[in-house]
This record gives sequence, C-alpha cells and structure tokens, in this order.
Amino acid sequence: MGFLFASSTTATFLAMSTHCMFSARSSYPILNLRKMQALRTTANTIPRTLGQSARVSRSCIGFAASDCSAAAAYEVLRMLPDDQQYEVIIDHLYTASPWPDLIQATTAMASLGKRHQLALGAFGAPPFKYPESDQATYDAISRAVAVDLHMAWLSGDSSIDDSKTPHLEKSPAWVELRLTIARRAFDVPRRSIDDLISPVIPWANLRRLSIEWEFAAPINEFIYLTAPRLVQLQALRLHADPWHYHPTCSYAEAPGMRVENETDRTFAIDFKEMPELRELEIDGICNHIPITDLVGKNLRRLRLHCEDSRSSVHSKQSQRSHTDILTAAKVAPKLERLELDIGYIEHLWHPTAIPGVDVHVEQYAFLNALTKFRHLRFLRLFPPFIASSCLRIEWRVQHCVPVSDNQAIRIFDQLHRELPSLQLLSIAAAPSFVDIDTMYWQVTRQGDQTVLTTGHRARNYKHCQTWIGHRRMRSEIKRFNTPQIYLPDSDGWMLTRNDLHDVKQASFGGRWWDDR
Repeated sequence: MGFLFASSTTATFLAMSTHCMFSARSSYPILNLRKMQALRTTANTIPRTLGQSARVSRSCIGFAASDCSAAAAYEVLRMLPDDQQYEVIIDHLYTASPWPDLIQATTAMASLGKRHQLALGAFGAPPFKYPESDQATYDAISRAVAVDLHMAWLSGDSSIDDSKTPHLEKSPAWVELRLTIARRAFDVPRRSIDDLISPVIPWANLRRLSIEWEFAAPINEFIYLTAPRLVQLQALRLHADPWHYHPTCSYAEAPGMRVENETDRTFAIDFKEMPELRELEIDGICNHIPITDLVGKNLRRLRLHCEDSRSSVHSKQSQRSHTDILTAAKVAPKLERLELDIGYIEHLWHPTAIPGVDVHVEQYAFLNALTKFRHLRFLRLFPPFIASSCLRIEWRVQHCVPVSDNQAIRIFDQLHRELPSLQLLSIAAAPSFVDIDTMYWQVTRQGDQTVLTTGHRARNYKHCQTWIGHRRMRSEIKRFNTPQIYLPDSDGWMLTRNDLHDVKQASFGGRWWDDR
C-alpha cells in the first residue's frame, strides 16, 4: 500500500512506516499519515499502485521515516481514488504550513477526505490555544471515527439547533476516543463529576476509550458513572496519578489544592457493566487496589504500571504480590498480553548468586506465578533503573541498567520452560519520561536459538543477538537514519501512543503541571 505526492513533473511515492495493513476492525485499507518516507515514482501509477495494494496487501510494510507535513498529507488525500474508501490516520503532523495552525490544516484535510474513515489526532489541546475555530472544525471532529480530544471542545456544544455558536453534533461518529479531562482545583466555575459525563459523547458506540485524567478529583466516580454506558467497549486505557485512583495512597503526594472525592466509592473496573471489555491498561495505579477489582474472566490484555521519572517504576513497592498474580491467573485465565511493574531482577538464577545477598528471592515466586497464565504470549516487565542501595529521597539517584544481556536470556529461558506459550519477553524502562536511559530488552525463541534485541528510545539503532543456551553466537547492530518507535503499541488502536512525541520532562524537586 502506498501514498502519492504530486509535483510539477513527477510524483513522490510515500510509504508508511506503521499500520500499513488491512484493519482488523474493518475491510478498509489503512493510510497512516503520521510517518512516511519519500520514494520517487511517476504520477500515472497512482490508481494502479493503490488498487493493487488494497487487493493483495495483508501484511505490514514498514519504512523508517520522519513525520509527515500537513502539505504532503493534503496532497496524498487529493490523489486517492474516488472509488475506494480508506481508514486515514492524521496524527503528529510536524508543520501546519501553508495553514496558520494544525487545527485549520486538519479541518481542510478532513473536509477533503470526508468519504473516508478518519482518525484525527490534532485536538488534544483545548480550543482556546488556537484562533477561534469555526463550525467546519467541529463538523470534522464529529465526522471522525477516532479522535484525540480535549474536554474543552465539548463545552462548545449547544442544545439549540440553530445556534450560531460552533458546536459538536449530538451524535458524533466516534468509535475510538482519546479524551483529556483537565481542570485545576482553583478553576471556576468548579465542575462536578456529573458535569463530565457529556451527552455529546456516543458512550454506547465506543469500542476504544483512552482517558488522560488531569481533573482535580479522583477518577473513581467517573468510572462508576460511565461504565453502564460503555456497553460495547472493547479497550480501556486510563492514565492518572496514584492518588486519583487511591486518594490515601502513600506512594504519591496529592496536590495541595484539589477537589475531594464526592463519594467514598473505591476504584474498580466493573466487567459486568462492560461485558465486551478485553483490553485494560491503567497507568499510574498503585498496588493498594485489590487485584480482583482490576481483572475479569474475558480479559485478554492487561497493563498495570506506576511510572516514575527517576527510576522507571514508582518504586519496588509498586510490584504486585505473587498472590495477586495467582489470583489474577484464576480470574482471567485467557490473558494473552501482560505488562507489570517488578522489583530488582539482577542475578536471578545466576549459578553463583547468594540468595538474600545478590538476589531478591521474592522475585522467584512472582515470576513463577506469571507462568500460571497458560495462554500468555507477550510479557513486559518494568523494573527500577536505579541501584537497590539508592534511597529515593536522595537528590541525585544512581541510575543503572536492571539486567545484563545474559540475565535477560536467563529469565526468558526460565519462564519459557514453564510457559511454552510465551513468545516474547520485554524488559523496559517507562517510555513517558526522559530522565533515565530508556533502554529495552526483547527476547524471543526461534527454533533452538534465542534472539535478543536491545535498543534505546533516543538512539537510532537496534542490537540483534543470537544465542544458543547461554552462549552468544552472533551479534549485529542495525542503524537507522530516523528515530524508531521505542515500545510498539498494542494492536487495534487507530490513534496509537507515540513515544517520540508523548514525552513529558519531569523536573527534580517538584512536580510538573500541565497548564491546560
């Protein structure tokens, strides 16, 4: 599948770096306008190239590439054949030229591509950060099937049909929504949780919902009130601070000014109210929330992670107990993908390691419990990236890598021996912050060989190693001209997380605050 960009004499063939495949959600071929690489071809190949790709391409065609400009994306849309419909993902455009801003650029592209299934990622900031938007912008948001939206865009709706104020339609086409809910405690008028349940949002039609919670109150009541409306929801992502889930959490200090919890309701995911839910990711959650409130029998993918800018995870205490894991394995036996925090894992199963001195022995029980998920294919562990002797209250912490290459192989071998379904083990630092060396290890098995791939978020290389047993047989470094995705997102989402963009710098000695 490809894109074509016209010029006066030739056209530029634009091929996608990610999501260049038929969608599992529909029969539409996907055109991802986030990342593209220019290759020359002639203009008369446009319909033939797209048509052939739409018929025969069912595998991902990847190219390392930098982001796409708005002008190039617009020309791509102009050249799509009229007799086909595509899923078009417009996200992370690096310039708005020749439009004044990305909002107007996205509006123009959405108007041009209205016959396609559109995913728009330009509306994650509140509208007041841009010149006043007209009704065409709100109509573009309403027509999209997937949208990244700040809650302030919802406040422009009106119950009066002939209102001259730009507003969203009552029944947007959204099936995927990435919603930022932000309100500082000292803002007036102060909103209640009920005010956040906007009637504009087609709750019953949503298949995928991502919430960035920056509201000045816990998220508990919001989840309780929205769950009965999310009858078709298949994937849920939540991102908040620990105290938003657990107001008395000892891991994170809450802001001085905040709205107290309107009820005494505890945080829980009600799988009975959301019977179609298969994927759950909760970032920022502590381990005080009972595991039985976070898993359901039909769950296929689970991520529980509490990140910290200085050590990857909030602390070694953010790891779940092995009894929690055993309970989860009984409640959610069909789980296939799992991402969890873990404590220190250096020297595990090392022949000369002294238990209790070189090895944190509680990790043996934890890792053994993970093997009880008999259908698990993908496992990602987030260990601390600071020395175990370092106190977190220290101003300067000593960063260190959590495992050696040989140790990553050893852990995978032990898990795979007890869990043959395991296809890939990933050990990584949290991608949301840049205060640590965000390195990853990925281990998989190919016949009698074990393949280890390592890399860093900000470095354009991958180190591929082939091991037999605990002996490295071959090593190859692959270099790229453009930045690579650090941790690939899970499948199914149109608007995926992008660690090359969604990075927040946390300063030491205080908290960072969004001004939204």
